[in-house]
Amino acid sequence: LTESEVKDYLNLHMGQSIRSPFKETSFHHEIVWQNETEQKVILMLYPTATIREFETILTGASLDPLFADVSSLCLYRMIESNKAIELGENNHTLVFQWSPTHTTMMVFNQNLPKFVRNSRNPSFFDDWELTAEGDWLLKEEQPALQNHIKETLDVLERFLEFYRYSVLDGKNGITEIVLAGDFSYTEELKENMENRFYLPIHHIKQAGEVESKYLPLYGLSLKQKRMNKTKQKVVKEA
Repeated sequence: LTESEVKDYLNLHMGQSIRSPFKETSFHHEIVWQNETEQKVILMLYPTATIREFETILTGASLDPLFADVSSLCLYRMIESNKAIELGENNHTLVFQWSPTHTTMMVFNQNLPKFVRNSRNPSFFDDWELTAEGDWLLKEEQPALQNHIKETLDVLERFLEFYRYSVLDGKNGITEIVLAGDFSYTEELKENMENRFYLPIHHIKQAGEVESKYLPLYGLSLKQKRMNKTKQKVVKEA
């Protein structure tokens, strides 16, 4: 099937044989492999209502929205493009984003996303405040910070165990963790992670002159370039 035929097929079956948790679904797909008889496609689903909300906000600010993507994918694209970390294809790399509002964990293997989990911070409004400079700070740093770090690492440890035994049947596990996020206490978190987990912990602080809080946007800007490379690869393999 051609690129347009794949999109037509997905549109036809979305919400029927292709189940979606959303009432109205927008999607993005990429053909990552194909031969004469088979094609392998990555399919990302989004709630259409949320996409429209963002479009309204951006157009209201006189901006022209062109692309949207999952922030973890943007970060991985940035890491891969800038060679910030040597990513082995057989590694199971966990991109761990920590912010006051939520944590996101996405695992990559063979340069493809394999598993994702997102969890919200239920005590967000009680514990955090936003400064005039745009930084998130705890209202009471100690012992609230240590309690928050402990709760976060407890969630991470359960995820590592789940991925090892339920996803990989105990045959392998996460091989490295990439730490990122819009957060003022990332160094404290990294130190606690290194003391608790026997895994390489990489903290991506910036890429060139781009600060850590803007790295997902930087990765988003690389999306079109990556899509063009993927299409060239698929055509070449076909």
